[in-house]
Amino acid sequence: MKLPHHAVNSRETTVRIKPIALLAAVGLAIGAFAPAALAAPKSFTAAQVAKHASAASCWTIVGSSVYDMTRYVARHPGGPTVIKALCGRDGSAMFSGQHAGDRAAARVLASYRIGALRTTTAAGSATAVPAPTASTGSSASSSAAITAATVALHNSAADCWTTISGRVYDVTAYIARHPGGSARILSLCGIDGSAAFAGQHAGDSTAMAALAPFAVGTDGTAPAGSSPAAKAPSTGTHVDDDSDDDGDDDRHGHGHDDE
Repeated sequence: MKLPHHAVNSRETTVRIKPIALLAAVGLAIGAFAPAALAAPKSFTAAQVAKHASAASCWTIVGSSVYDMTRYVARHPGGPTVIKALCGRDGSAMFSGQHAGDRAAARVLASYRIGALRTTTAAGSATAVPAPTASTGSSASSSAAITAATVALHNSAADCWTTISGRVYDVTAYIARHPGGSARILSLCGIDGSAAFAGQHAGDSTAMAALAPFAVGTDGTAPAGSSPAAKAPSTGTHVDDDSDDDGDDDRHGHGHDDE
């Protein structure tokens, strides 16, 4: 039976349209998934991280990555205080001091990663100095000069910095772990703890090694090129003795009120 000419044309049109319709449908499907697949990795600045500085919204920087630790605050085996101390700041020095080479800890941390640290230097670099509240938390900035006035701002159990022999340390995470009890570390928060440390650990290389991972900078109040060690008593005039005493006072944190 011979079909009418218009029927043949209709069938040919249908055959021609089907592949086009199929391609269009596939295109729509690809378009639906493409944004998620091709989306650029998230990145955050230190200023953005600093806005999440509470237990209710706790972000921290470790290395060149940003982590949302909010759900981990209450889960941390060492207690919530340690994690709270990292909220809104760079916790690189703390993490490396507590978990250097610890793959298990690194895996736990990785599960909370939300993006990369965006800086004003090379993409993904962690060497840029963030805002003052988080300025010296990374190991990359451990040579930064920090004044006694800045150290004095970190004077609580949740944020404890101290100066020892010309270097500044963030010992917040060490408070609960100190073998001699937390009170001794708390007494050093925000001040120069050189005398107290020397009194407890003079010549103790093990104690110095334990302290080293917590270094966040150098004492910016000391004269450039001066030795961190205490000066020997002067054998000169009384004026020289007074000068030495003043220098010692500065190194032991007695000048904070003036600053």
